[in-house]
Amino acid sequence: MDIRDHKPITIDKFLGLWSRGPADSCPIDHFQDCDNVQYNDNNVKTRDGINAIPGPGDIIQAFKYKSPSVGEEGYIVLDVNGDFWFQTFTPDVTYGPILSVPTATDFAFIEFNGRAYISPITGVHGTIGEFLYVYDGDISGVARKAAGTGVPGSAITAANGAAGFTDAGQHIFAVVGETDTGYLSPPTGMVAFVTGAALSVSFSTVPVFTGSFWVRRHLVATRRIFDYNGDLSGYQFYFIPGATINDNTTTVLANQSFYDIELLEDASHLFDNFEEIPAGAVLFRYNGRLGIANGDFGEGVAYLSAPGEPEAIDEADGALVPPETTDHITNGIEYRDVLYLFKTNRTLSYIDNGDVPALWTEPTIIDNGIGCGFHGIGFVLDSKGVNVEFFIVAHESGLYLFTGAYIKPELSWKIATYWSGINGSNNRTQVYIDTTTRRIFIVLYNGRMLMGDFKTSLDYKNIKWTPWSFDIFISTILILNGPRLILGSSGNV
Repeated sequence: MDIRDHKPITIDKFLGLWSRGPADSCPIDHFQDCDNVQYNDNNVKTRDGINAIPGPGDIIQAFKYKSPSVGEEGYIVLDVNGDFWFQTFTPDVTYGPILSVPTATDFAFIEFNGRAYISPITGVHGTIGEFLYVYDGDISGVARKAAGTGVPGSAITAANGAAGFTDAGQHIFAVVGETDTGYLSPPTGMVAFVTGAALSVSFSTVPVFTGSFWVRRHLVATRRIFDYNGDLSGYQFYFIPGATINDNTTTVLANQSFYDIELLEDASHLFDNFEEIPAGAVLFRYNGRLGIANGDFGEGVAYLSAPGEPEAIDEADGALVPPETTDHITNGIEYRDVLYLFKTNRTLSYIDNGDVPALWTEPTIIDNGIGCGFHGIGFVLDSKGVNVEFFIVAHESGLYLFTGAYIKPELSWKIATYWSGINGSNNRTQVYIDTTTRRIFIVLYNGRMLMGDFKTSLDYKNIKWTPWSFDIFISTILILNGPRLILGSSGNV
């Protein structure tokens, strides 16, 4: 054939890696091998290099966190020794360790009201015998157990005060402690006392709670008891209006007057809250509640806090018990006012009906075949950074866009053969979405990465894939403002 009759083939765009079916199925505008590249419009070039940032030891996991006291964006880091650190990026400063859990192999994290909530993980479970911790970002401080550790056992003293008023008769009084995170302890230090109609009530020996995080105390009381049986904790308690001590040192509060009709704000439900919250493998947020799942309280059980009170978790009424509790919960996310819970191969949803979580209606099964691992969800927030616009789920069958249902074909359709060899449901698989550069970054269990460029469109046809590998084992990633892609590895970030 005369070469002059040859018709050249013009490739005016390049769509990345093709790894689906036999080699001769690869379209002409894809490559079967294109490791360590990046895309810019229709151009392809070698990916950018990386710089080492000195960090704390060999890194297992890291999550972005901006400390209110430091004011700089940084991250909470877990190293192979079970030590947790807070590291800022500009400048590069490491604080801590803020917590040590030698048996931790991973951790769950969520930021709530400017505080970092940390839950150690061992294997596929919240670390046995460990707890949910809270860190307020203070560079000289450490993380502490969330909720009410340090509640005293000593009793309050009640006595007649100056002229005033109460509903005369038998009452029980107690004190409720409040921490700097807003957690309210169960009523403690109970004492029975008969009030007089024309007298106020004065309190002394008000118990002091152990720990600098206790910032104030509230006096509580029952309404008048007509059939008192000697059980100090068996009656309904209410907050006494205005009876607050705004420190954790003063032991006297004198001359408190109130009528029973003024006792409106219930305190008895505080008896049912966890004083120490067992560690879970999953943390999430829903309708102003903090959620925790897959801990000592059961692998397939999730608990949610009271709205706006992340550490007030009712041991009975706060529980969600999805079907098949033998399958552990791996993730949770709020999307369009619906709570989605994930297992390895299942997705289900709950809707807050205004009652306690234990009385929410049965869940809706979204998919009986697709779920994800602990870190297998990447989400995109709206312009205000408040609500999730959409999210992406990594499962062993593919990487899916989720908008209330799984969109098919999956985003990983063009690399189905490659994806089948990486086990997307593995609990080490981690997904991040960079909306600035319009890229998806996926850390794989083998220390490699997968990058998907969706500048053209976020769909299975136009996304451009490329595997990335480094001379170091990549264990985790996070994206700081800038944007800066931070890679966690052995010895450096």
